[in-house]
Amino acid sequence: MAELKRNTASKIGMRVLYVAIAALCVCLDQGSKFLALRHLPLGEVRPFLPGFLEFLRIENRGAAFGVLQGQMLFFFAITGVILLLILYVLHRLPAERRYLLLVANLAFLTGGALGNLWDRLTRGSVVDFLSFIPISFPVFNVADIFVTGSAFAFVLLFCFYYKEEEFTFLR
Repeated sequence: MAELKRNTASKIGMRVLYVAIAALCVCLDQGSKFLALRHLPLGEVRPFLPGFLEFLRIENRGAAFGVLQGQMLFFFAITGVILLLILYVLHRLPAERRYLLLVANLAFLTGGALGNLWDRLTRGSVVDFLSFIPISFPVFNVADIFVTGSAFAFVLLFCFYYKEEEFTFLR
């Protein structure tokens, strides 16, 4: 009985952690976009770290690198599928400390996905405003940082931290 209570408390704690991180990510993303909309005229470049990073607000109606312009139904569908998969994994996830990094990473991915989804739903486009100068890289936003960072972290976690057999709970 004590073990069941401990597992239930751990599961609740993991879910609270997930929701808190995801909510924080959405708030940081939407707050930064609010500032960009308020202080950056569309298309105007403002240097931040000369030769490295500048602010340039654009309206992105597509995905990374401008692909799939105007395909809103596709973005809604793919975001919905990804979020449902994340919820499935969280539901099946054992209540063990070993999986906290996975929970946090899923929360960052969720926060980034929800931040850009909110833009698409309310504005019809995503607000991008960060331009990385040293390489020819698309203009991006804070949500993109969360999504890209979590994808990179997934690769590291799956290559160096978790073992394949630790995911038998998904079967």
